Amino acid sequence: MNDQDKICVILFDEMALKKRLILNTTTDKIDGFQDLGNEGGRSADIADHALVFMLQGVRKKYKQPLAHYFVKGTVSSERLSVIIKTIIQRVVQQGFSVIGTVCDQGPTNMGALNLLKRLSGISIDANYFLVDGTKFFTVYDIPHLFKSIRNNFLQGGEVLWDIKKGKWKHLIELEEKNRNTLHFMKISKRAVLPKYKSKMKVKLAAQILSNTVSAILKLQAESVDDTAKNELMQTAEVIEDLDQLFDCTNGPASYKDIKKNKRENVSKKSFHHNKWRTYKEKLKSLKFLKAGNNVTLKNVRCVKGYIISISSLQDIWDFVNARGMKYLNLRQLNQDSLENLFGLIRQHSPTNRNPTCYHFGSALKSSILTRLSSPALRGANCEQDDNRIIFDFHDVVFGTKKEKGNEQQIQEPHEQISPEDDVPVLHLAEDLEEDEDLVNFDNQPAVYVSGFVAKKILNGLTCSRCCSVFQADEQTGKGEYRYIYLREWDKNDIRLTYPSIALCNQIMVLTKVFEENIKTMLYVSGVTQYSKTIMLGSIDTSWLCPEHFADCAEKLAVIFSMLLLRNECRRQNDVFSLGEENTADVLKKAEQGGTAK
Repeated sequence: MNDQDKICVILFDEMALKKRLILNTTTDKIDGFQDLGNEGGRSADIADHALVFMLQGVRKKYKQPLAHYFVKGTVSSERLSVIIKTIIQRVVQQGFSVIGTVCDQGPTNMGALNLLKRLSGISIDANYFLVDGTKFFTVYDIPHLFKSIRNNFLQGGEVLWDIKKGKWKHLIELEEKNRNTLHFMKISKRAVLPKYKSKMKVKLAAQILSNTVSAILKLQAESVDDTAKNELMQTAEVIEDLDQLFDCTNGPASYKDIKKNKRENVSKKSFHHNKWRTYKEKLKSLKFLKAGNNVTLKNVRCVKGYIISISSLQDIWDFVNARGMKYLNLRQLNQDSLENLFGLIRQHSPTNRNPTCYHFGSALKSSILTRLSSPALRGANCEQDDNRIIFDFHDVVFGTKKEKGNEQQIQEPHEQISPEDDVPVLHLAEDLEEDEDLVNFDNQPAVYVSGFVAKKILNGLTCSRCCSVFQADEQTGKGEYRYIYLREWDKNDIRLTYPSIALCNQIMVLTKVFEENIKTMLYVSGVTQYSKTIMLGSIDTSWLCPEHFADCAEKLAVIFSMLLLRNECRRQNDVFSLGEENTADVLKKAEQGGTAK
């Protein structure tokens, strides 16, 4: 490796295990007891967690499990601080340039890092500690921090952000309306009222505190009276700001995930430097309040953790830029790789989410021998990473294969992605009729979905008449196109597809056909062909291109059938997972400040 490729961070986290004692005849010991290796040895305590350390490249995309320990409950902060220091020293001895650590904000982790700061003679508010006189920056995993912000917002019911107040009850009310008339996928009951494992899902936090939800709230605000409008707009603006905070600190997952000036890699001229300074100041004023009485929630760690992490991102950029790196991929500074390793280990025991110590060791070996590769992880709590293990079993046995060159890094965006590339969600109201008022808030999702369908149909079309019947002549932010316009990332650079009124009316007719004739027949074999046949019989071809009307109608029926069928499956799965709940009672509790309970 060259010097830039050696720049790396150390990740660490714990994974829950099942308490079991199993005689291991290979090692002639009983697995299941606490085992801290050279840092404390074995004890009679029964282990129920595995503490794992992993190396992760910052420029070059590699990962390598370094060490694991079996502990009861959690390791002490004092012991953990010694282990962190030892591992950093061992990795540095091998020639790597370690610049920091990445972990969540568990009390033990924070205690260990604060102890390392005190031993270095540094304030615990600093964003680094010293080992052998060298600085190591502290980054708290950004997805975990964002999830904690959502949890505190949910618990209190209100958030005060930059003199604006956001209210969680607006999201609960929107979810109820969404369930009855709108059916936007991101506004689900699991996202608005998460319970148990749902509270651990970063994906749900990112969905509900997203630009999409902000745009829907803004649209809703335009249809209510002035008092409610002001409150809804404040909630929408708070959510929009939190979404941008997440984007500018977590970065893009790939080329297709890049949004210029919203989510991209750090460079000298990128927007991050101003945004980071701005958000550090805004975070200092962030408060979570109990709904209705303005009592501030205490012991909120994520705010301070976010400020420390942004300071570390600033210092890490200065460090890598001084060593010749032109771009910094922020995804290499979170612990998705380690979370995915835990997912791999759990997949080796599909009937039991928490393996035993014995099964953990076997699954870890197997995962390393297969280069930490597997099909898509089921129920993963993070994005799939594309980091590669440093060496594999072949290298150990037969020697290292000759490298063909460094992997290409994500640098400049080659392609912009628009919100339209998300899988859209559908308007499934029961009483839609042709030529209904498309400006109405309840019917805006039908217009947006029509835009998505138009984009899919227009892809590859060369006939100008076909293109004109599916797409609007004027791209405007008024009237029936208000929500599409609100979804635009850059209002001066229109990128979304604005559908024709004729297509919107046809989509609403087909939605009603699906509700009445197809929704109850989901169990049939060849359900896509069945849906397509029913829809084809309901398409009015008079507005289509006379030369290609048959092909266009078939393409419309196929695309919209697949869209509705997938969406209905997701809706049904939510019901299976959560069951029905009286949202009115939940809303009443929220207004009384009882959301946390």
